[in-house]
Amino acid sequence: MGRVKELGPRIELVALDPHFQDISIALHRADAGGAPGYQINSYSSREGAPERLARLASLMVDVGGLSAGREDALTVTFPCGTDHELAARRVFIEAGKIDPAGAAQARPLEVYDKKVDRTIRVTPLGDGAYHVSADDPDNRIAKRVATVAAGLVKLAGMEAVADTVDQVRFSCGRDHHLVVALLLVRALNARGVLREMEMAAARGLLSAPSQQK
Repeated sequence: MGRVKELGPRIELVALDPHFQDISIALHRADAGGAPGYQINSYSSREGAPERLARLASLMVDVGGLSAGREDALTVTFPCGTDHELAARRVFIEAGKIDPAGAAQARPLEVYDKKVDRTIRVTPLGDGAYHVSADDPDNRIAKRVATVAAGLVKLAGMEAVADTVDQVRFSCGRDHHLVVALLLVRALNARGVLREMEMAAARGLLSAPSQQK
């Protein structure tokens, strides 16, 4: 794609894009006007690849709440100016699963958890903090809520609010509702998600231009 010299360190990879001819697409750290940002790249020279990358960037904006780069359509940033690398990696992966032909829809701040037969909700508290709760709580449900809150910490790079097990926050002090909503369903099984990411990172390599046509 003619971007090799500009690329920063690669932080995430979709080894086989299910929505565009199984090409490899990577997410790299990038400088965006002095702020930390992320750049999407592929070495594929297949017709339509640039449009696919641009669509993936727009999906990260639409469903993850990132901001589009002013000078580069393939660069995205968080509006707070913080890197939030773990969240960016996961938003990139989730955006890659969305059918680009359909309308991108942001997820709600609640999800049904079949493990406890309850709806898990996340309530914004302001200043980047969120409260995780469930209907009709008991000891079993409270433990599950704490597990989901811990899952958000692991997947989004959030931090637990002191002296609580059901409140989490972003260190930047800014709200990121779309990130939380997008990752809430994954937080139900954060260990499995992280295990999949580790396995993908171990086996995934972004193919060189001579290998991607």
